Amino acid sequence: MLIQNLVHKEDRQAIARFFYVDQSVFCNSLHHFTVLRNFTAHHARIWNREFPITLQFPKTYKNHEINPILFNKRSSGVNRIYNSVRMLDYLLGQIDSSLNLFELFKDLLLKYPHIPRLMLGVPIGLKL
Repeated sequence: MLIQNLVHKEDRQAIARFFYVDQSVFCNSLHHFTVLRNFTAHHARIWNREFPITLQFPKTYKNHEINPILFNKRSSGVNRIYNSVRMLDYLLGQIDSSLNLFELFKDLLLKYPHIPRLMLGVPIGLKL
């Protein structure tokens, strides 16, 4: 990934700062999304896959509070598509607050209630 090739940590941090995350979280997320993109590009299933790259979750960043409930931190769901959608939704929301990927995800879950949510990494008891 290009961002990891930047020599100076300060340069990576400057880019990540726009998203209110630390550069290590941002680089980790981009690596995770690269793997996700490769799975989808090669027609691999992703709905019940455990991803090899574990997302690092953002925390409070320079007076910008990030809701910890957004992510499923239980070991059974941490590497599943739910957290990928949540992280992508969070990052896209920093670019344009009218984008709401998670709402589309919830709509799909409501449209197809037979899909086993635990296999997606959806937290137990999540209200849709």
